[in-house]
Amino acid sequence: MFGKQAPSGETICNRIRKEMIPLLYQIGCNDEVIIHNPHIVACWERKGCLKTDCSSYGDMEVPCWYRTGTYYCCETAKGIFVEKCGGCRHCDVFKESCPTLFEELGEALNHLLFSLREEKKTSRKHLQKIEGTEMTMAWILAERVRKTCENEPIEVETKGGFEKTIFQTMSIGLAPYRKGMSAAALLEQADAAVYRAKAEGKNKVNRFGID
Repeated sequence: MFGKQAPSGETICNRIRKEMIPLLYQIGCNDEVIIHNPHIVACWERKGCLKTDCSSYGDMEVPCWYRTGTYYCCETAKGIFVEKCGGCRHCDVFKESCPTLFEELGEALNHLLFSLREEKKTSRKHLQKIEGTEMTMAWILAERVRKTCENEPIEVETKGGFEKTIFQTMSIGLAPYRKGMSAAALLEQADAAVYRAKAEGKNKVNRFGID
């Protein structure tokens, strides 16, 4: 229905050289670069689709062929991009959005950049989880130290030569190190956590900004 035009190889090469390559040089310092495609159409809008539970429904920015879980494409369920890519290239919506090989190449590169951005977001979330996990592990270790101190009284000898059992408790303050933080700032936050632990009844572990 939407047949591709057949521009000459020279025309395609000239467009790549003038429009695409300059953008590719920018990727190193700006991963938000996209290759603009004025022909993009929304599948749900073009087909009059009412499947509101589809991951692409209502989205005017991210084309459906970038997405996973677009279950109603061409009447068949679609999974991850690798599984659906071949089918998408034969879809009327994709053909209308990519009338020439230049747009198709641009969409392939855009999808690569889109995937890299999503991977970057996932990595950041994973890093945040790791940082949170490290703080939790520090709390567990500090809590063990506190309990050990609490459960092991000290036997001391008084001036009169008598032995005396001293029960002791410990309050511990924890603070996470953040990139660029000075040692003084880190100690200040740890001290604040200790003071709060003491103010709340002593004999506890307090994490700055959490407990």
